[in-house]
Amino acid sequence: MMLKRGNILRYALFAVALVMPMIVSAQEDSVSYRRERSSHSIHVDFRVNSTTLDPNYRNNRTVIARIDSLFKRLKEDTTITIEAIEFSGSASPEGNMTLNSRLSRARMSEVEKYVRKHIAFDDDIVTYNDRVVDWEHLVELVEEDTTLYMRDEVLRIANGTYPDVKNFRGQPVDGRIPELQKLDDGKVWSTMLRRYFVKMRTGSVVMRVYTDVPVIIEREPEPAPEPEPEVNIEVIPES
Repeated sequence: MMLKRGNILRYALFAVALVMPMIVSAQEDSVSYRRERSSHSIHVDFRVNSTTLDPNYRNNRTVIARIDSLFKRLKEDTTITIEAIEFSGSASPEGNMTLNSRLSRARMSEVEKYVRKHIAFDDDIVTYNDRVVDWEHLVELVEEDTTLYMRDEVLRIANGTYPDVKNFRGQPVDGRIPELQKLDDGKVWSTMLRRYFVKMRTGSVVMRVYTDVPVIIEREPEPAPEPEPEVNIEVIPES
């Protein structure tokens, strides 16, 4: 059955109404996301032979304030996601290997306990780095101190590889320790003890986080329409 001209017009308008939202949607700007990553590293100091986190020791009060500020930010900003957490602990080298291992692990555990008390995270993003004695940190401290007597010899020993030995009590110690203690009849060792070892009794946490930042991709402007061709209508006069 033939449709009347009015019905055809109504159907055409209805079809255009359906298609127009899709056209408009296709013309809108699109949004993608750029992942921005950052890392937060925090270290607290421990007293000699201690595994208790003391806020009154050295710079710990300031460091703890930084930790609390980070926790507050992570709780309030839901766009930040914790990607990975690493806990570590270390001891100064003057102790025997058994004692240093116990101290470094306990200090690492103390920092983890404090962090878990304030913020929740999944266990599968956690790693542990029990450094026992962080010789790399000691090397960094010595390299920064150009006034240390026999500095080059200290760096050679600290960077070297020596078999473990027994101390006078029969306890195992790193073979680098007696070599360092020999320098200048123990005077270099005493200087290192005062300058550096206090900075090596630490517990640390490193948090890696990311934020998905929206990036708007602007659509390209549509090309200008081609001009309509002029139509010349020839008028033929009536005869």
